[in-house]
Amino acid sequence: MPRVLIIHAEDGQVLAHRVMNLIREKVPKDVRIDTTRELPDRAESLLVLFVLSPGSIRDQQALEFAEDAARREFPMVPIVEDITTYSFALIPANAQLLGSRNAIGLAPNEERFLETVRGHLGLESFVRHRQVFISYRRTDAEAVAQDIEQFLWTRRCVPFLDTIQLEGGVVVQDKVMQALHEKDFVVYIDSSDASASPWVLAELTEALAQRIPVCMVRIDPGRVHLDLLRDAPSMIWDPSNPRNLDTLMGLISRGIAGRVTLDERVVRTIRGLAEAHDLRVKFIEGEKRRAEMTGRGKTIRIEWEDSAISLERLYRLYELYTEAPPSDTAIFICGDRDLFPPTRKALVWACGRHPLRILATATIGLELARIFPPDLAANA
Repeated sequence: MPRVLIIHAEDGQVLAHRVMNLIREKVPKDVRIDTTRELPDRAESLLVLFVLSPGSIRDQQALEFAEDAARREFPMVPIVEDITTYSFALIPANAQLLGSRNAIGLAPNEERFLETVRGHLGLESFVRHRQVFISYRRTDAEAVAQDIEQFLWTRRCVPFLDTIQLEGGVVVQDKVMQALHEKDFVVYIDSSDASASPWVLAELTEALAQRIPVCMVRIDPGRVHLDLLRDAPSMIWDPSNPRNLDTLMGLISRGIAGRVTLDERVVRTIRGLAEAHDLRVKFIEGEKRRAEMTGRGKTIRIEWEDSAISLERLYRLYELYTEAPPSDTAIFICGDRDLFPPTRKALVWACGRHPLRILATATIGLELARIFPPDLAANA
């Protein structure tokens, strides 16, 4: 059962109760609402709503729980009474996880709040009319692929399955790649044949290069066949489990919703920082999640994706850095993922003398302040 977990302090009770009542009235009845601070298995459908109030942003346990939820990749949304009047400057430095996220208010647009809830729970809205690409091999996964394709139609998603959507006589792989570029999400069905297919590998490599979210459906519970997606969100397809498709819908919905909200947060942050530091900003091929900031003789290129860092990902950042004319620095924003000390050391080693930076969303402001010191910005 989809679940909404509401975190609030005593001074946020009134707003928390309004949120609960609104969800009960306007969201399907099979959604459970509670305030129990327990995180379920990653495959379950959970949305964490953090009611912002003076008490909640001083509550260290509440902040630690929110950080744990974000670390485990559950959607976590700050909630305020009115998004147009709330002062986000009140959020202290130790709670920047909340300040960097795309908050939602009950006012002035109540429907936007409800859309966020429904979308993150995989109920509707975020996934309605979205396009989903199914990557698989017919030789050992066609039945699963067709089950997924038929189910997505019932949820108002538009799936692409090469056995259904391609007319006879076309150059198949050219048409597949063209279709892939138009999609919002990719479902990869992991199998021994798929992992050995150069076509499937080309599809997934292109999806990652285009920063299209990907999840993996594992039909062989004992192993992951394709190491390229080892860190991607995944589920085990159990033929005896009637909830397979609902679980997959949760992964798709969270992936699409996370992409939308990450885009909003990063674009808002970049624009705000550019204005504060008197910099010029240009969004490069907006669908590819790239921006370029220039000022005071420096050029910085930024790209973002809710993705763990890898050597392949680092190399794509290097390619962005060296595109003619070369930039001074390139930054990759990896969403809200923590970079642990061993990972940071490995990145320093892998980057060598190249000025590449891997940052969480909450730290992008500090890095730009280092590159463009505030005192210089103030005097510009």
